[in-house]
Amino acid sequence: MRKIGFHALWLTTLAASIALLSRAWFEVYSGALHSDALIFQTVGRGILNGLAPYEGLFETKPPGIFLLHALSLQLFDSQFLVKLLQAITLLGIPVAVLAPTLGIIAKRPAEQRQVLSILTLLFGVCLALFAADQSGLGLTESYGAFALLVALGFLVTTNQNVSGKHLVLISMLLLIAVGLKEPFILTFLAGVMLLLEITTVREFVKSLTRYFVIPVLIAGIIGVIALAILGYIEPFFGVYLPHMLGFHVHQHNTNVLLRALEFWRAFVNLGAFSWSLAAAVTLLCMYTLAMYKKKFSVVLLALYITMLAIAMGGDFYGHHFVFGLPVYAVAYWKVVSKLPQKLPTLPIGVFAGLLMACAALDTQFSYVVEAAAWKQKEQQYKGVAETIDQVMERCDYARYLQVIPRGGGPYAYTKASPYGPIFIHYSRFIGGSPHYQQSYIRALRTTPMLLLYDIEDSNFTEFAKQYVEENFSEQPPACAGADFAQPEPFTLLF
Repeated sequence: MRKIGFHALWLTTLAASIALLSRAWFEVYSGALHSDALIFQTVGRGILNGLAPYEGLFETKPPGIFLLHALSLQLFDSQFLVKLLQAITLLGIPVAVLAPTLGIIAKRPAEQRQVLSILTLLFGVCLALFAADQSGLGLTESYGAFALLVALGFLVTTNQNVSGKHLVLISMLLLIAVGLKEPFILTFLAGVMLLLEITTVREFVKSLTRYFVIPVLIAGIIGVIALAILGYIEPFFGVYLPHMLGFHVHQHNTNVLLRALEFWRAFVNLGAFSWSLAAAVTLLCMYTLAMYKKKFSVVLLALYITMLAIAMGGDFYGHHFVFGLPVYAVAYWKVVSKLPQKLPTLPIGVFAGLLMACAALDTQFSYVVEAAAWKQKEQQYKGVAETIDQVMERCDYARYLQVIPRGGGPYAYTKASPYGPIFIHYSRFIGGSPHYQQSYIRALRTTPMLLLYDIEDSNFTEFAKQYVEENFSEQPPACAGADFAQPEPFTLLF
């Protein structure tokens, strides 16, 4: 019976691994991008055109993802590097979960090592598939989660006896994660808290200072130096942070500290991908709480900080829940390290069964339909972008205004950059500052060309619609050329 169970575990792990390879291949060969990633790509193109993030083109992300898109466009004139790194990230998550576990179980009997290794790999693959489902297609959280997993894994493999070089490496990995999305700093704090052996309050504070505060300071110093070299100090601290701290975090009625108490959202989000995985992670967290006994308050605080990272923006989009992934891995490492010499059959059997159910019932092996749909959409975007760039070059226009609402469009593929700083017709962002409103109105009054999909489906007010109808026309100027044709289903107005 035990052999049958092990073979079933091994086969489902193999199946899940094949599913993950299929997803990684889809990410690379299709080049598919989420609608948000199209925004990142537009800012990346803007960087190559000499525009500073936030001042020239605004988006609510740290500069890391924009620089990655700029580098990809510079090297390949496409999103290839972005998607290649995402595939590497997704495939790396199981490895990052497995590597520290191998050190933890090294002194166990061979049979136990075999079972726990396969179980760990399956857990890592399920987490990677969850990350792909929620934050694939060029979204930032999967990259950051992998970077933090590696950083926290260093603390495990070195048994918290890290050298100065290790601290710098951990700090660089933290900088990568936070440079992609700031709430990862809270995830790192939660992970470090769970990893530390709790003896006295004084030792706990001392360890937290060494393994959290110092890496944060090192990462912060390196980050500020990088911003200064790039010339982004003023836009980052003068435009971006005031928007994020003054508007973005407080854009919803509920206080962020109260939003972080909504733990049930994490279960529902995991369940949207796999109810089996949601149950497995819940069991893991409960086992961790029980393991800490009288000091379970540290676990509760770490889980609360994790939810705080997820709830920071208040939108509770699916990809925000990937902030929790490194903490789930840390909880797993702690549980494995505390397992008795004779493995508890029931909890491990239930946990393995839930992961096997996730692998068997909730994995996707083919992305042919998604790839074909993306290729068709991308070809349309590229065709529209080519028309825009052709008119821009012929008529010697510097910028154009696009009024397509958030959700994707050809602006990500034009060589020329749209007017900014708010270049997506996103009413919530435009309303975030009088400066954004004034800039958009000024662009509307001065732009020589306007890209439109459907004026009735835009975020225009009735007054703005009237202004566009009275001052713009589909009739192109002579410089557009006799061969000009409207790039349907989009429309260029002049």
